[in-house]
Amino acid sequence: MRHVPASVTELSRVGLFAGLPGETLGRVAEALARQDLPPGGRLEAGFVVVLSGIVRGAEVLRPGTWAVDPGPIAALTPAVVAHCDRATYDALIAPHANA
Repeated sequence: MRHVPASVTELSRVGLFAGLPGETLGRVAEALARQDLPPGGRLEAGFVVVLSGIVRGAEVLRPGTWAVDPGPIAALTPAVVAHCDRATYDALIAPHANA
């Protein structure tokens, strides 16, 4: 599957990313893959942020929420998520999540 990056605009609406400087947010956006999931669509990721819709992993995630190592997630409604592997999360996102 071709990597389609998340958009800076979408990510800036998520609390986790709202305060990031533009250059940093741009790097994060490039690293996160944006994916549309139909109801029942599944995904494995080390980090996932829900941009729209509702998904279930270890817990139900709604727009603007995120999870690290959520296990397999399944879309309960049509959903748009941004995701990456754990190593990318640790390098680019974790330092800001713990700030």
